[in-house]
Amino acid sequence: MLTIGTIVLGVNDVATATSFWHAALGYVPREQGDETWVTLAPASGPGAQLSLMRSGTPVQEHPRIHLDLYADDQSAEVERLVSLGAQRVDWDLYPEDPDFIVLADPDGNRFWSSTRARGSTAVERFLQGRPGTFLSAMPLVSLRPAPPLNAAGLTEGNLMARAIWNGKVIAESTDTVVVEGNHYFPRDAVNADYLRDSDLYSICPWKGKASYHTLEVDGKLNVDAAWYYPATKPRAKQIEDRIAFWRGVTIEA
Repeated sequence: MLTIGTIVLGVNDVATATSFWHAALGYVPREQGDETWVTLAPASGPGAQLSLMRSGTPVQEHPRIHLDLYADDQSAEVERLVSLGAQRVDWDLYPEDPDFIVLADPDGNRFWSSTRARGSTAVERFLQGRPGTFLSAMPLVSLRPAPPLNAAGLTEGNLMARAIWNGKVIAESTDTVVVEGNHYFPRDAVNADYLRDSDLYSICPWKGKASYHTLEVDGKLNVDAAWYYPATKPRAKQIEDRIAFWRGVTIEA
């Protein structure tokens, strides 16, 4: 099965573009980037990733692919984005009654600011009621200040984080490492009574091979809702054998 992992934008200057999109979306680098490439991810929670790639290709005036950012308060968000360096575009293809506004980032890449009304029912179900902004048909988190990065480009929690499912605390720790918006808990901070082994595995190109646990709480199963990397690749050593959660597990941090 294929899934969309990241949206890639060509930019003239990766550092400048990183500053803009960090301020616009609250995203942080997934790992240490360089002057040619960086991947940004939500500071916490799930969400689509945005990669910035240095490119000499001219900007398209009518791009065939664009970012569609949804906002509850469109006017306020447009003004905020303009204050960050975005530019209004004199778009020649507006319909008679547009519910979107075309802007350009500092590199000239066009993107749309739209009202939530444009979201399809399927997208709304996928978002599970999560407020804030969206990127195409993939959810982004609500805007928030980004936590500080460590030398490896990962973020570390210093407040109590809890993983909760079916009314029970599955994990609890002040020592979590946040990667791609996911809190990785130390194994000894996870209640092993709720974990069941799973045969599922997946491969990440920079973290390595992930194994999974099914959660069982009061007789109810959440299949493959926890994952961990028994032996990571070098860049992800900080999360080796730590456990993260998805599939309806609530993270409070």
